[in-house]
Amino acid sequence: MATKSKIINFVVNISFFLLPILTIRYIFWVENPQFYIFLNNYRAILYGCNLALWTGLFLALFHLITKKHLTLGILLFITTMPFLFMSSFLSFDDGTTLSNNIASKLDTIQIGTDTYYLTLENGEWGHYSEYLYKCKGNNLFCEQLPFRSNNYGGVHFIRDISGNEINIVNKTGLTYTYGDHPRYYNSDSRTQLKSHLYYLSKKCSEIEGHDCNMFAYTLYECSLSNTLCKQLSFEFKINHEVDLYLEANETMNEINVYNDYDANKTLIYIYGLHPACYINGCEILRGNNHE
Repeated sequence: MATKSKIINFVVNISFFLLPILTIRYIFWVENPQFYIFLNNYRAILYGCNLALWTGLFLALFHLITKKHLTLGILLFITTMPFLFMSSFLSFDDGTTLSNNIASKLDTIQIGTDTYYLTLENGEWGHYSEYLYKCKGNNLFCEQLPFRSNNYGGVHFIRDISGNEINIVNKTGLTYTYGDHPRYYNSDSRTQLKSHLYYLSKKCSEIEGHDCNMFAYTLYECSLSNTLCKQLSFEFKINHEVDLYLEANETMNEINVYNDYDANKTLIYIYGLHPACYINGCEILRGNNHE
């Protein structure tokens, strides 16, 4: 009996010793960006607190019971521990587990004293989205930048030294640029003309409350490596979203911008040696030295 008591006490003591280590391991999740990034992901934090609390209570109860009732304590350990971990892993309302609720690091890049993280996280209704974080030197203070995308797949950073910007690229091409002028791109509408790629970018230029009253579309020219991007002297404003697309004219060495919603393929703008607008709302930005 003395030998069994020593074994039980040894197991309990080891368990109490491992609990704080596992807690520290959870907080400083070494396979992912810094813990502070995940303060936005409350479900992962609740999971860790829940697991630590119930494990601690279970070990305390196990220790008390085994002092007087060894057999009862062993039965409690055998029957309860599996259910403890199963309930912890299934404790979310959508049935996901810890691995689904802690962000995965897709890519990271260091610029000066700042570190940028591109993560994949489980968002609403079980849909995964990409997020962008900027962390200061010691990684203790991180902010979530205004970027979110659901088009994950081959996503990574590309640093554009020319404009001191960071480009985010996926399998279809350039999707977002972070810098002095952050912007999204419609990578599905990109086209290539000789040694350059061309992308359309969209932003809300007039907002009232939560509604956008005016959308502005602009055109960017980039190198084939999705760097050295510059805005061209084109802007198209309209009070509702439209599906624009680009078409390269190799013969005339021009880029045509069309409104894809119109059955007649309405031409909006031509970029080339003699840029020109063809409908209302299109404007050639004077004073722009990019062309």
